[in-house]
Amino acid sequence: MSLYGNNPCRDCEERHEGCHGKCEKYIAWKDGVNDKKNSIYHARKGEALASSFTIDEVFKIRAKKYKKKRGQF
Repeated sequence: MSLYGNNPCRDCEERHEGCHGKCEKYIAWKDGVNDKKNSIYHARKGEALASSFTIDEVFKIRAKKYKKKRGQF
């Protein structure tokens, strides 16, 4: 069972040991998969940065409220 159902090596009659480095169909397919993975990675990285910023701001606000409550501010 392959990870990707549209892998060109699936049911390939010309498949042999070491063919991934030479097969043009596989190289083109792999470039497409890598592009898709990179776009997903960058989208999630941007979301993580925004989420991290929000979490930091929440902790700062809570710390200020705590200091005010304790009379340290």
